[in-house]
Parts: sequence; C-alpha cells; structure tokens
Amino acid sequence: GFAPAKPGTSPVKLNFYHISHEIRTHLTLILGPIDTLIDALREDPSASRQLQHVKNHSNRLLRLVSELMDFRRIESKKLELKVTHLNIVAFVGEIFDSFEDAAQALRIQTSFKSQVPALKLYADPQQMEKVLFNLLTNAFKFTPEQGCIDVCIFEQSSQLLIQISNTGQGIAPENMKKLFTNYFQVQELTHQTTGYGIGLALSKASLNFIREP
Repeated sequence: GFAPAKPGTSPVKLNFYHISHEIRTHLTLILGPIDTLIDALREDPSASRQLQHVKNHSNRLLRLVSELMDFRRIESKKLELKVTHLNIVAFVGEIFDSFEDAAQALRIQTSFKSQVPALKLYADPQQMEKVLFNLLTNAFKFTPEQGCIDVCIFEQSSQLLIQISNTGQGIAPENMKKLFTNYFQVQELTHQTTGYGIGLALSKASLNFIREP
C-alpha cells in the first residue's frame, strides 16, 4: 500500500511517483539474472541473442520510467542537482563515441568538432548526460541509412553552444514549436520508429530547471 498523501500534495502525483519507483525496482531485479543467463549461455548463440533482446528492451523501459520520474521531480521542484567541475568538450565527446556501434550498424557518417580543445564549466553530469543522450538518440532515430550526424561545440556571443545536426526528412515549420511538448511526435515519421514523445520534452525541462536561479 501507499502512505497517505501529505497536505497540499496530489494523491495522483504521489502514487504515480511511487508506482514508477516500484516498476524501476522490479526492472532492476529482472536485469540482474538476465546478465547471468547471457554469460551462462554464450555457447548457445540463439538463446544468448534472444536474451540480449530482452535485456535491451528492459533497459529501454528502465530509461523511460527514470525519465517519467525525473519529470515528476522537476514539476515538484524536487530534482537535486549535483554540480561539479566538468570538461564539457571531453564529456560530450565520450557520449558521442558511445553511439559508434549504432552509427556503424546504420551506416551513418558522424563527426565531432570543437573550436576549443577543452573547456571547464560547472554542471550536473547526470542531467547533462540525459539531455545529450536524448538529443543524440533522436538524431539517430530520424537519420536515414548513409546519412550524416554532426556535433559541434563553439562559442557565440560569450555563450557556449552545442549543436547537433543531421540529414533527414526534417520538421515542418508548423511542428517546430511542438517539438518540446510532452508526448508529441510528428505523425508522418512515427512509422519509422517507436517512442513515447518525452525525450525532447524532458531535455528542455531539465535545461530550464538547471538555468533557474
């Protein structure tokens, strides 16, 4: 059962958070034995491959639940930032490199450029990673085979800009303002991929929360 809601707290929001936490806990418990089984069945390629699919989908669901929980924390102003000194150039480069396998599988050309070799700033690594991961995941989803994805870091008007661009169908002007709306997806593109339309909305919400004084 759930504890009674505190005064001024919506029972629906409170229960939503608790349910999400329960789901994440059980998913974590599922993933542990899956790794053990994958190691034990390495000599059985068929079984190992199917278990890897189970693991991949479980991890996607785990990320989705974590994103929904972050939404709730941001809405309630309870997201705790853990700010530290960060070399943003190396940080972005490491996340970008983690998509190398996806780039090879989809035959997508990628490039990473920075005007400066290193630049330190104060940021929350976990939140920055989620934002960059969501943006790059979105780029890979909507870039066709043999397309291009470019990441560039540069300074403009005393501001540091991280630009992610890709080739593809593009977004119609009337949909541009809706891109960062919860659960929004461009209908003509949904046949190409699956998703829940919260990645970009969470990225914007996270950045807005970080920027608040």
